[in-house]
Amino acid sequence: MNTENITENGTHSEAVPEMMQLKETGVGSVSAEMMTISESGIGAATATTMNIREAGVGAAAAQQMTIKDSSIVMAAANTIEGENVSILFTPQAALVFGLATAVGLFLLGKLFGKK
Repeated sequence: MNTENITENGTHSEAVPEMMQLKETGVGSVSAEMMTISESGIGAATATTMNIREAGVGAAAAQQMTIKDSSIVMAAANTIEGENVSILFTPQAALVFGLATAVGLFLLGKLFGKK
């Protein structure tokens, strides 16, 4: 099995192994079949199975996600399990936020736009 470990403040721009373990690191974008993220900061992550522990993730997409003591801005998964998790946007919340923003900006443009 192709496995990649990134630890101790290593930097990595993009990787696509079968299994990836990230610990105490920062990564812009990662993709793997199975991924374990702990004590790290990740911009975007995609995997079939993802385990996140004490980490911050910008966007995460997986078939199955297990999360503990972590924060995620945008999460999309068939199954999300966890404890002490903070997810800012689910796909549905992002859609509602986008529509509300568009309507608000349209109305402001009509109200304060050039005549």
